Amino acid sequence: MKQHFAGLIYDAFEKLPLKVLKADMLRYATLYIQGGIYSDSDTECIEGLDTWIGNYTDAEFIVGIERSGTKTITTLTIQSTANFN
Repeated sequence: MKQHFAGLIYDAFEKLPLKVLKADMLRYATLYIQGGIYSDSDTECIEGLDTWIGNYTDAEFIVGIERSGTKTITTLTIQSTANFN
């Protein structure tokens, strides 16, 4: 984290009180740096990954949150293009 995110972002990471929160932030940072797709293990892919992008071909970051009726489910899917060489 410190190598790529100095200052406020790294300070916020260090202040996170739980390891699970640090793991989440590391996941987001890795996607930001490397690019790629992350999806929770309880997510079921019912459409091809190319349909997730839709018309957002120039987007750098896409987040999808599942909903069931009026209830938000905590499953998360993130796609990101790489931002560091």
